[in-house]
Amino acid sequence: MKRSIWQAAARRLELPALQRDADVDVAIIGGGITGLTVALKLSRAGRTVAVLEAGTIGDGTTGQSTGNLYATIGSRLSALRRKWGEETTREVVAARAGAIDFIESKVGEFGIDCEFARCAWHLYTPPEALADDALLERELDAAIDAGLSARLAPSAPLPFATGPTLVIVEQAQFDPLKYVRGLASTIASERCAVYQNTPVTRIDGEAGVVHTDRGRVSASHIVVATHTPKGSDLANLQVAPYREYALAMRLRSADYPRGIFWSAGDRHHSIRSYRFDDSEYLIVVGERHKTGQADDTVDRHARLEAWARAFFDVATVDLRWSAQGYYSPDELPYIGKSVGSDKVHIATGFAADGLTWGTLAGLIIGDEIDGTENRYAERFRPSRLDPAKSAKKLLAEGVNVAREYAVGRFGAVPAAGEAGELAAGEGRIVKIDDERVALSRDGEDRLHAVSAACTHMGCIVAWNAAEQTWDCPCHGSRFSASGAVIEGPALDALKPVRWPPTAS
Repeated sequence: MKRSIWQAAARRLELPALQRDADVDVAIIGGGITGLTVALKLSRAGRTVAVLEAGTIGDGTTGQSTGNLYATIGSRLSALRRKWGEETTREVVAARAGAIDFIESKVGEFGIDCEFARCAWHLYTPPEALADDALLERELDAAIDAGLSARLAPSAPLPFATGPTLVIVEQAQFDPLKYVRGLASTIASERCAVYQNTPVTRIDGEAGVVHTDRGRVSASHIVVATHTPKGSDLANLQVAPYREYALAMRLRSADYPRGIFWSAGDRHHSIRSYRFDDSEYLIVVGERHKTGQADDTVDRHARLEAWARAFFDVATVDLRWSAQGYYSPDELPYIGKSVGSDKVHIATGFAADGLTWGTLAGLIIGDEIDGTENRYAERFRPSRLDPAKSAKKLLAEGVNVAREYAVGRFGAVPAAGEAGELAAGEGRIVKIDDERVALSRDGEDRLHAVSAACTHMGCIVAWNAAEQTWDCPCHGSRFSASGAVIEGPALDALKPVRWPPTAS
């Protein structure tokens, strides 16, 4: 697994694993920005809370994000206004701006050293794209109508020529991993237990019990704050998983951009700077693709590096990583009670805007459990249904998933004896009798053989050479080479397969 710049800069966080059964008011699965915001809100309201993090606090999507906070959204405010109308667009912007204010207030209240700073957000016309003045004008109008302080500039403050640029002031940046670990350290107490290295193996929503290998946690409410719900929640069939790639580089010059920069062309890139260990870094993000559906994952980082070198005087590329986002069909996340359950609360569909959405989700779910009215809760409830706003994307994604399932299950794959030798870092699907097996060789020349059937809904996984993982092309579950769950809706590991196979 590659490390993000936040993980490289982070200090070790010493928190225990679950040691015995527990009984609390609220069990929170996931120790990222959503889960810890819920934990903060409810523990302060007098509830007993247990946070169950499978790995280390913040090391999931929160610790692999850009660290950018903004009230706009990646799919564009003008598109949101066209689909949902002016009132909803204003609500979305107000809700997201309020979430940023909440983060800023907690940074100050708890003295969290996470480099939080207000800055401008820019949507710029890149040199390789034709200026789309109509797009920028639409975005400007939507931003101003939604209450943001925005203007058009002739260019962006970047060390290369750009076209017209939309500027929105008073957005923010921070180190997301330092922030959530600061929250965890602050709230960890007898009332709010924060556990690391405690993966959940089963969720019994009806009984209100969360199962782990280290004990059971009984609760009146269960919050599944794992970026997408674990198990068979309906929301997993509605959101689409995508991966995006990131680089942290040092430049020869001091031309590090100040602020958040998004390109407006067909090839989306995000740019920002960050300093740690007395060194400045340029962070560039791009090359998005559907999870499990790209056979050129190694090339994605290479293309991103080539793009960066074309516009910046790159000296070294120090860190490479990627992150996953889940996209809802109607542009808004699902936040609140899971469909069909009064005890289970979910948050997903954040797209690439998850730090702000995740904070808002934590506030909404906290209010929902505490019985406090939240003005934004109804807008994001998971049970909403508006075919006019979601049917087209739901249909397209449904067709995509059906195709991937069919190709994986019924497409031609070589028999085990015909697969040939695997080099270090390679993986492929082979067939033993009627079973499809995911075979890979790691950098220490160890061969791993596991079932290729995703334990979520049975789709056949695909090899991700860039990260040495098996990724499900249907709903985004990801597994290590040895089959351990990394992320996504799957709860169970890929089953090990005897290798070499016995003769039949």
